[in-house]
This record gives sequence, C-alpha cells and structure tokens, in this order.
Amino acid sequence: MTTSLRSHQILHKLTYGGAILRSLSNALGDSLSVADFGAKGDGVTDDSAAIQACITAAKAAGRSVLFPDGAYVIATLGTQSGRLLLHGQGNATIKGTLTYEQTFPASADTDTPLTPAAPYFHANGLNFQAVGASAYGLVLLSPEQPGFTSSFDLRDCRFYGDKGLYARYQTGFSLRECEFNNRVAGARFESCANGSLLLCRFQNQVESGVRIVAADGNAYRSGGENIKFSMCEWAVCTHGMLVDQHDGLSMDNCLMVDCAIPLSLAGSDHAKASNSRFGASQAPVARFASVPGYLAPAVSGVAVYGRPGGTPVGQRAVGFSAHNCEFVNSGAGSSQPIVYVDGYVDATYQLSGERVSFFDCLFLASVAHASQRLLEIRAARVATVIGCVFGSYNLSSSLADAYRLYQCTHPIGHSNDFQNCVQSGVQVGSSSEKMLASVYVQATDPGFIGAGNIWVQP
Repeated sequence: MTTSLRSHQILHKLTYGGAILRSLSNALGDSLSVADFGAKGDGVTDDSAAIQACITAAKAAGRSVLFPDGAYVIATLGTQSGRLLLHGQGNATIKGTLTYEQTFPASADTDTPLTPAAPYFHANGLNFQAVGASAYGLVLLSPEQPGFTSSFDLRDCRFYGDKGLYARYQTGFSLRECEFNNRVAGARFESCANGSLLLCRFQNQVESGVRIVAADGNAYRSGGENIKFSMCEWAVCTHGMLVDQHDGLSMDNCLMVDCAIPLSLAGSDHAKASNSRFGASQAPVARFASVPGYLAPAVSGVAVYGRPGGTPVGQRAVGFSAHNCEFVNSGAGSSQPIVYVDGYVDATYQLSGERVSFFDCLFLASVAHASQRLLEIRAARVATVIGCVFGSYNLSSSLADAYRLYQCTHPIGHSNDFQNCVQSGVQVGSSSEKMLASVYVQATDPGFIGAGNIWVQP
C-alpha cells in the first residue's frame, strides 16, 4: 500500500511483511498516528475521542501527531494547551473546528525563560474544513497577558467552509504556502503581533480575505502590530484586507485583484507596501451582495481606503507609504479616487494623520469612471507624491485633478507623469502640484482647527 505525501515531505521505505511508504519523521518514531488510536478518517465517523487520545499521548511523549490520508470528523474536541505539532499525509482533512487554547497560571513569573514546552502550535500539510454557518476550521487562542509568548506555525495548509483561521493574542507566528478557499472569511487576527505570511492565497471571500482587529476589551496591543505579508495573493474578495487599529502592517510583492476594496485601513499607522499591485473592482459587490455573511464595503472601486479609527473617532491615525506599487481600478462606474487616505481633523487631535507617501507608483483607471481625481490625501502631517504615473486615457466623465493634497501640513509633490491622464482630450495634471511649484495658500476655513501652517489648494 502506498500513501501519497505532499512534495515537502521526505519519504522513507520500510518493510514489515510488505512495502509501505512513510514520512522520515514517522519512520524515526517522532510521530504518533491517529489511526493507531482508532481514528477512521472516513468522513462519517466521529473521530474526536481517538484524536484526543493520540494528542494526549503525543504531548506526554514529546512527539507530533500524524494524520494519514483521510477525512477526520471532530464533532467535539477538547481545547488543547502546551506544545502541539500536527502533520498531514496526502489529502488529510480535519472536518469541524479544532481549537488550541493556551492558558497561563495567574501567578506565573513573566521573567521565566521559555522552555521546549512553551506554548506552540504547528500544523503541516493539513486541510481544515469548517462545518456549520460562521464556523472556523482552526481556532488559536491565548489570554491577554503581557510578558508571555504564544506562537504558531502553519505550513502548506488549506482552509475550506465558511471561515478559515481565527487567531487571538498570538505573538511570533508564521503562515507559509497556505490557501484560504472559505466562503465568508479567510483569516482573522485579533490583537496579534510579529507575524509573517509568505506565499499565501485568499479567494472568493464575501467578507474579507484577511481581517486584523482589536480583541474585545484589549488593553495592551489594540489591533496588534508588525504583521508582514510577502508574495501573497487575494482574488475576488469584497475586502482583500480589513485592518483596524494596527501598527506596522507591511506588504511586499503582493497581488490583489478584483476586490471591491483591496486594502482598507482604519486607525492603522505605519502601514507600508512595496512592489505590489492593488486592483479594485465593483464586481464582488454585484456577485456577493445576496450571499449570507456578505459585508458591504464603505465604498467600492477604491484600491486603498484609509480613514481614522479608535474611540473616540480620530484618536488613532492613518499612515500609509507605498513604493513601486500599482493602484488600478478595473471595474466600471466608480465615482471614488483609486486611492483615498483621510488623516482626519478634529478639535482634540487636530491632524491625526502621520505620513502618507507614494514614490514611483502607478495610478491607473483602466475603465470608464466618474472620479474627480485618481489620488486624494487629506489631513496628513506629511503628504508626499513623487515620481508617480497617472493614467486615465480619456475614460473619465468628470476628472478634474490627477491627485489632490488637502489640509496637509507638509505637502510635497513633484516629478510626476500626467501624459496619459486625459479628460475630454485634454491632459489633466494636479492643481496641488502646480500650487506647490508656485505659491501656497493658507487655509481659511473657520471650521478647521489649528490652521497655523496648513496649506490647501486655492
């Protein structure tokens, strides 16, 4: 009998009255198979008790848990704690919700060094199939307690069903080559920090591919910090990423296509993107609006949509910088800028936006649209647009500006290309750039607080 393995696993041949193919780690005795504890993997039998018994034995022996090819139903499975390593062979699938919850004693010493038994969850080569409306396939939880680390690592995993991954208060985590094919939502990170996602894919989610938010009652990290996406892809999602009150989001060599809003930032600062493409389309709105779990976007056809967040509104700023990125509207009928970032102004916080910058980027409206401008930045302390290309190709019915910097403390705009930014056969540049090249006009709006050195368009 031959068991098929994914390409990343090393094969080792052993003969016990017949040839079988096993992973090297299993052959060396590092894994305990759930099949040896009575799990059927037939997609019908409840394997919860057998899997729980295998997990308990593996943790006691310091070994990992092996799921041979099959579909394992877990109607009820107790939450886990400590160190847990899972490996799948072939098309091994867990059907139900697997929950890993780490707990700490109330009197634990935060200065105690981490040990090999420190909280850690690892899954490699497994499919997670959520069962039931709004259910997640994998839930990873840790208490809100500063000074502790609870981390996880997912490799070559796939998620199906309504929702994929739910992680809360996780620090130091990674996902590599994971695929989210969920109907409603892919991955949700609540108050998580120091994470890396590499070569992951999210597609056809009616809410969001990724959602980063603050856990209820969080007092330490808000929406989290320092999560990096590298070479990841989003396709046909209502929201590619919904990011709320997060600090230090990073994207490099990523692709977002046909999303109503590829990247939505609320009260999130120090977000960065490089060498990435953000493709906005209104198609998901028409396609998903009647699907249960659908979350209507605040606007559609906007590649990056940034606005203040927090309580009270405006307490947390929006900051975003992009280098060598493409922002494209490929869905007809949009009346919004391709990129819109609003730092917000109010009496308490005045200019809450920190830095909004675009270097060597492309802003392209590739279909008929009704936008007045392709890029709009409002109420940022530093607003920079340098070396960018703007293109509309005579497709707009109302284009007035290539880009606009409004109520920004230090606006900087130059060396941009407007050759293909055309309205009614006439090239359209930027009044903000013309103004910066000639004369500044001080803001006189009596409703604007702290106008001091704030400059706006004439």
